[in-house]
Amino acid sequence: MKKSSIAMILGTALVISACGVLPFKAGITEGHSRVVNLSVSTGEVVEKVYLMCHRKRPREWVQSSQLEAGQHDVWVKANVADIDLGIKNAVVNFKVNLEAGKSYALNKERKGNKIAIWIEEGASSTVVSEIVVGDLRHPQVYPERELIRQCSLGTV
Repeated sequence: MKKSSIAMILGTALVISACGVLPFKAGITEGHSRVVNLSVSTGEVVEKVYLMCHRKRPREWVQSSQLEAGQHDVWVKANVADIDLGIKNAVVNFKVNLEAGKSYALNKERKGNKIAIWIEEGASSTVVSEIVVGDLRHPQVYPERELIRQCSLGTV
C-alpha cells in the first residue's frame, strides 16, 4: 500500500514536471504575433539567438515572446558557448513588421566568428527581415550599460 502510494506520487510529480519543460504553444493573443527564439546544442557547442529586450530592458533567453503586431525595432543577441573557445556574443538590430496572429522564428548561420541572423515567418520559413551579420566576440566585463542603452532605443 505504502509503495503504491509513493509510486503514484512520484509518477504524478514526474508528469507535472515534464509538462513544465516541454515547449507549450498557447494561442497567440489577439493583435499580437509570436517570436520563437532559437537554441541549438551540438555536443560541445550551444548556440542561442533570442530577443534581447523585454519592456526596454535586457533579459536572458526564453522560449518565445508575444509582441504587439506592427512595425518593430528589435535587438537580437546571439550567444555561442563552446567548451574549447569559451563564450562569445553578438548583438544585431532589426526593423521588422510583424503581422497579427502569425508566428515568427529567429534563425542563424555561423561561420567562424561571424554569425548571420534573420527573422522568418514560422509556417512558411519565408525570411521577413534583412539578414544581418554580426561579429562574435568575448563579452565585455560590464556590458550592462550598453545593453540597457540598446534596449531603450528599440520598441520591445
